[in-house]
Amino acid sequence: MRNREKALSVLEALGERGRATGHGWVLNTESLLPHQQSVNALESPGLVELAGREVRAEPSALEGRPVWWAARVTPYGHDTLTYAHARPQPRRHPVGPGQTGGW
Repeated sequence: MRNREKALSVLEALGERGRATGHGWVLNTESLLPHQQSVNALESPGLVELAGREVRAEPSALEGRPVWWAARVTPYGHDTLTYAHARPQPRRHPVGPGQTGGW
């Protein structure tokens, strides 16, 4: 459960920063670097797309320095976020005397 929550948090941060850029790509020049390893891990299941050299060439020219890393949320990643937010949260049931659990 914790990994799921972390993945959703990273997807949300990447999505927010991507929307703010206007082109969807988050570059290594932005403040997402502490999450870069987590973002890289989300590429394998198809939630995130990492830019290749050709894609990074244009932002490198615009930035005036090399862009070594760029990522954006894929359509599948956006669907995952939408589902996670729309999904009903489990309800906790009160625990009475002598009972265990809470779900």
